[in-house]
Amino acid sequence: MRGGLLRRKPLIVELGLRGGVDDLAAVDWGIDTPLDGPEGAGELEGDDVLGRETEVRTFLIADIRGYTRFTEERGDEAAARLAGRFASVTRDAVGTRGGAIVEVRGDEALAVFGSARQALRAAVDLQVRFEDESRADPDLPLNVGVGVDSGEAVRIEGGFRGAALNVAARLCGLAHAGEVIATDSVVHLAGRLDGIRYVDRGRVHLKGISEPVHILELRRELSPVQGASWSWRPLDWSKALGWRLVLGVALIAAATAGVVVLLTTRGPSGRSGCRGTRRIIPGAATASRATRPARSRALSVAPMFPTACSSRSSATSGTSSGPTPRSSSGRAFQAATAAAAPAPGVARWNGSTG
Repeated sequence: MRGGLLRRKPLIVELGLRGGVDDLAAVDWGIDTPLDGPEGAGELEGDDVLGRETEVRTFLIADIRGYTRFTEERGDEAAARLAGRFASVTRDAVGTRGGAIVEVRGDEALAVFGSARQALRAAVDLQVRFEDESRADPDLPLNVGVGVDSGEAVRIEGGFRGAALNVAARLCGLAHAGEVIATDSVVHLAGRLDGIRYVDRGRVHLKGISEPVHILELRRELSPVQGASWSWRPLDWSKALGWRLVLGVALIAAATAGVVVLLTTRGPSGRSGCRGTRRIIPGAATASRATRPARSRALSVAPMFPTACSSRSSATSGTSSGPTPRSSSGRAFQAATAAAAPAPGVARWNGSTG
């Protein structure tokens, strides 16, 4: 073949791209085109002269979705920042998995791997990184589709040529934002990968490919801890600790403020067993009568503090054979209630129901 210095066409020309990969032309990735130059600048004959080498490699192609619209709406400066961020993340993820970046051109990137396993891991890593970056800076969304295929490719100056490149490009165009699509040949070479799940997508017809291609989607397989949905929310202490503890705390707070509320069991006559120590705040007596339920529906609550009232109730009901001596805690509580007695004029409830 006679020609001048060889240089690759721009990727967007080679693949017929216009803001995406939906209308890929049926061309190989990495076509070499002789540039105009002096006649006989050099004669290139045979693969040995070009240093071409045929090997089985795995190719990964990534493309930002909606890049053209983003550029139109946000301007060239924002688009340049988005493309730079895309290139940085792609280079880092590919390099970490032992791959090499062949080219990054604006909104798309081509990477090559010697290992199918590492290529698939890099593809999943990329989507995780793109998601994290988009969450960190929503103004620069990295909505990227990724396609992966393996096959024989010829090493040429500045790149590669092979059918696997075309298939990877088609799969990239097929993948939605956040998806990784690979052929069954890649999955067969890689085998089972820890942390990655394969979802069969069946056979599809790809433009420029005569036979249907069996494809699979790669998804990250989360561990139970990773898959759990963690979110902070205020704790409802009344549900967490129970109403009894909340009521007890409320009673302690009320006693500290000088207001004592005492709940006792009803006596055998249907009335409360303790009248003298039930004192309520001013103005509450009338309201309590209006809102107090009937006796048949009255709530019986066990005494929370040992008092003389409970002793008298037990003696009256016959549950005790003799007078019950006052305990030290009962005397202390009565002294506290006496000290907390309201001033003259404060309404007192004598235990009657009407």
